[in-house]
Amino acid sequence: MASLTYLDLINQTDRSLSFLTYASTLLTPKSRSFPNPTLHPIPHAERLSTLHLFTAGTHTLGYVLPLVVSTLRLANLDYWEVTPTSVSLKGSNVEERSANMTATLDSWRKQQTFKVLSGSGWRNELYSVYSPSGELYLRMERSGAALFGVVTYGVGPSLRKACDVWLTRLWKGPLDSLCCSYRDPATADLDSSS
Repeated sequence: MASLTYLDLINQTDRSLSFLTYASTLLTPKSRSFPNPTLHPIPHAERLSTLHLFTAGTHTLGYVLPLVVSTLRLANLDYWEVTPTSVSLKGSNVEERSANMTATLDSWRKQQTFKVLSGSGWRNELYSVYSPSGELYLRMERSGAALFGVVTYGVGPSLRKACDVWLTRLWKGPLDSLCCSYRDPATADLDSSS
């Protein structure tokens, strides 16, 4: 059995992770991997060539699957601009663009267009989408973020207490992390987490 370095394990994980976790049912098994541009520049460029850019002017906000783009085209909404390589949301300010995105996602949810927007997937939680320059571009429903391939961040707190086990759950229920720790009473006064 070959031994792997930590970097080898990370690279294997990078290759095996799903590009769009919530929208993975839309993807074929071959298309689920999103190659690292530094380690695999050619596969990365090939994968990007299959996606449309979600843009704000000259800035890329995300990457959109062809199925989502074709759904936007069919919807024929006047506040979306769809070109052969990109999609852009019209609106002169954050509130207008956010309202346009909400109308799009709410319509798809009511029509059950994408599984990720239906049932327990819809969270009524807004994610802020920023341009690369750091300016707020729009706020959108969390469950729709994967459809537009925008960067999302979250915090998963893990709590620590001497000799106890703490479980953190994802919102859909599976265990996300498990930690167990022991605090030496002799050093308890040095520990700020007690």
